[in-house]
Amino acid sequence: MEKLIYITLFLSCCIFTSCEKESISVIEGYFLDSCSLKPIPPTTLEIWGTYTPRTFYSYKPDEAVGLITTGKNGYFRFEYNYIKSFDGYKFYKGENLFYQRGYETRLKFTALKNTLCAHNIILLTRRSFTNQDTLFFSGSAVGTTSYIVGPFENRQTIRILSRLNTASSGGFLEIDNTAKSELIWGLGTEEYKNVSHIPSYQVPPNIIREVRQYVCGQGDDIYINLRNK
Repeated sequence: MEKLIYITLFLSCCIFTSCEKESISVIEGYFLDSCSLKPIPPTTLEIWGTYTPRTFYSYKPDEAVGLITTGKNGYFRFEYNYIKSFDGYKFYKGENLFYQRGYETRLKFTALKNTLCAHNIILLTRRSFTNQDTLFFSGSAVGTTSYIVGPFENRQTIRILSRLNTASSGGFLEIDNTAKSELIWGLGTEEYKNVSHIPSYQVPPNIIREVRQYVCGQGDDIYINLRNK
């Protein structure tokens, strides 16, 4: 009988310990400044757990989880005992959103700021045009407006670096993140102005959608078709 009591107590402890372990959440990762993998300076951040409303009436406010300070190498690790299941986390520096992402039981990531993606812009043309012709292009795939002055060659390739859209994540993207963007272009200032401001002009081939981008990597080739110009 005494042996049975000990076994019962032992199993109870095991079950209790297992529950305790299951309620431990671990958040860890690196915050790096750029594709060079340079760490950000040591930074104190406040972590908040977030919920995604399933219906209009199921809204739950964010909940404070704790404070972290990144190390000299940009690394941090944070453990907390919490049974609730968050849908995501936000990291705040003071009142400003620093980074946010979705939830995992064991949250580990590498997030980079000032990320770049490379693209090859390839011109398709049946004639060379002249030095009086200017091709303008811009959009979320390439950032600010850029231009190329003629003459042009068929399959002429221009390599560009562009920043990925990070508005939704506080300026950071994870190192394995991908995105989709678009490019608009016009031959000459008038066509480019029309494509930039008038929706009816924003149709193929002057708008190129679904351009894939990769953090610190090589994105899609972008073909600009001048064959009918």
